[in-house]
Amino acid sequence: MKIMKTAVTAGPRGAHDLDSASRFVLNTANGITTAVRSTAVRGLRRNMQGAIAVSESAAENLQVFVPRRSVTQTLTSARAATPVATPTPAATPVATPSPATTPVVVPTPTPVVVPTLTPSPDVVPTPTPSPVVVPTPTPSPVVTPTPIPRVVSAPTPTPTPTTTPTVTPTPGDGPSVPAGYTLVQDQTISNLATDGLSHRYYYKCTFSGGSSTSAVLSFQGTTSNVVFDSCTIATGGGWNGVSINDANGRIHDISFRGCLFKAQTRMGLECTSRPTSAATQYAHIDIIGCTFEPQGNEAVSYDGGDAAGDCLVSGNLIEGAGNVASQEWGAGLEINGPSDFTVTGNTIWQTRDSAFNFQRHVTAPSGWVVSGNLLDAAHHYQATPQSSSSQQVLALNVYGGSFPGNTVISAAPGGGVGYLSGSQNMNWKTTSWRDAGGRSGYATPMQVSCSGNQF
Repeated sequence: MKIMKTAVTAGPRGAHDLDSASRFVLNTANGITTAVRSTAVRGLRRNMQGAIAVSESAAENLQVFVPRRSVTQTLTSARAATPVATPTPAATPVATPSPATTPVVVPTPTPVVVPTLTPSPDVVPTPTPSPVVVPTPTPSPVVTPTPIPRVVSAPTPTPTPTTTPTVTPTPGDGPSVPAGYTLVQDQTISNLATDGLSHRYYYKCTFSGGSSTSAVLSFQGTTSNVVFDSCTIATGGGWNGVSINDANGRIHDISFRGCLFKAQTRMGLECTSRPTSAATQYAHIDIIGCTFEPQGNEAVSYDGGDAAGDCLVSGNLIEGAGNVASQEWGAGLEINGPSDFTVTGNTIWQTRDSAFNFQRHVTAPSGWVVSGNLLDAAHHYQATPQSSSSQQVLALNVYGGSFPGNTVISAAPGGGVGYLSGSQNMNWKTTSWRDAGGRSGYATPMQVSCSGNQF
């Protein structure tokens, strides 16, 4: 019974070992009957199974490890429950059994509670977006805006009385033709024959022709009482737009009104009288409200003796002059010798030489009235700039005359506002003088050998 006192940990494996040990002990014990052995084994098993069942149930409910009762406790209970008969000692000596090997009880491992894992949601990979194919836009055509042509407005002319017949167009009915005149309208005329021409009214006609030595419109011989209204003088063959070559006053009373003088290699209009000593010379050659494109030489030139003149130049726009470098002169308006001119309300932009080129060859008063004109060298329109030695107003040997209310503007690269030489008693009161760039000394007219001039 010594072996039964050995402590063996309860459990399924421990119960099996204890059962085997109990059978061995009872089978080897002397003096124990078979009935006693069977009864002892059955009692031992019941007690052992009950103890094991209680401990397992408690462990399962508590989810923790509950130690099994020791085999010693179980066997002690078994002995108490089942009385064992005291054997009668045998006479035969009992061999002392070899001590049984104490079985190794392997403890039942503490059950590990593995928590139920909440399955993670399946991670759906974000799909790589397919590249969006952006179609290449068709380039829009580049629209080049049509340049707006510059509109040049001619200044409003200041009316001045004249002996030339006044032609007043009637709105919607064409021009008002003076009595005795023949109307020629809307025609293109080449190399107009002018000798003997008289009392004609040309309206909205275009004149062409000319050569390197002759003008588009050339007047020689006898011509008088001719009106050119709203006409175009086309570019000629290399000479002037209009040439008037008077001898002894046989050419007179010719007027250009609202006409366009296209650019010429030489002059837009040139009027002369020979001999300059003649008692009668040209008169009433008037230019009113016309536009002169930049001319190669002078834009307008009146040349003659003291007897020539009595002309009106009013309300015109001269866009430039001296625009051909090979031409000797380049003034906007030249009056060289004649008397009794009225020059009013004109605009002259930058020219290569002077805007006004005034000259006389006698000491008699000129009888000129020059008023309300704008000479603007700061307005650069033509390609050829003004010469640095050119002034806006050039007056040589001019006596007398009235020059009020003009505006004279000099500008680089040209010279100053004015140069007067040998001139006397010119009245420039109320005319303003200035330099566009504020250059020192350029806004005051220079005088050489002059006297009696008023500013």
